[in-house]
Amino acid sequence: MLADGLMATGENIAACPEKNIEFFTPAGPENPAYRDDPTQPVAEDRIEDLPLRGKKPKKGEADTRTFDKSAFLYDSEADVYYCPMGKTLERRSERSKSERYLYRIAKSECTECPLRAKCFKNCRNQYGRRIENGKHERVKQAHTTKMQTERSRKKYARRAAVTERPFALIKRGFGVREFLVRGLDKVRAEWTLLCIAHNLHRLLSLSRPQARASVP
Repeated sequence: MLADGLMATGENIAACPEKNIEFFTPAGPENPAYRDDPTQPVAEDRIEDLPLRGKKPKKGEADTRTFDKSAFLYDSEADVYYCPMGKTLERRSERSKSERYLYRIAKSECTECPLRAKCFKNCRNQYGRRIENGKHERVKQAHTTKMQTERSRKKYARRAAVTERPFALIKRGFGVREFLVRGLDKVRAEWTLLCIAHNLHRLLSLSRPQARASVP
């Protein structure tokens, strides 16, 4: 299923595998944290582009922002996160009532990490970096990671040709920005007429000699 980004809710993403549906939505901006092998560190030239949390400092102020959760890649099969250096954050606990999960990396992995200052506001922090997830957040993270792959991007690119063109013609070509009637049955009837008009327009376009010559 190729869907609009507004459909990429945790509930929808979680329900699709149960119905044997492969779900694709817009990938959004490319995440600099993504790499083919998450157990390897992020390339040095991309570290500065990793997403940060906190307010951007004003001129002359120190930058105390730390890596956002999206800088950590989630592996749904292993149920672990990988930090920008490729180290593993494993699930440590679960709060059953709130359906929240805590993932943490061993503090020994963080002690000598060259990116430690970007993980902790207080570099003397005695614990490893941790991430907390809420309900459906794990499936959303897995979906985001999937949509960063070349295969998923190519799959979703088909949606623009299939769905965007008809809507563009109806909106710009026909000047239709809103329905003129009220009530679900009447709206469905009006939408059917618009679809018929679009199909006739497309049929006439393809019936032209130059169009026929270009159609395989």
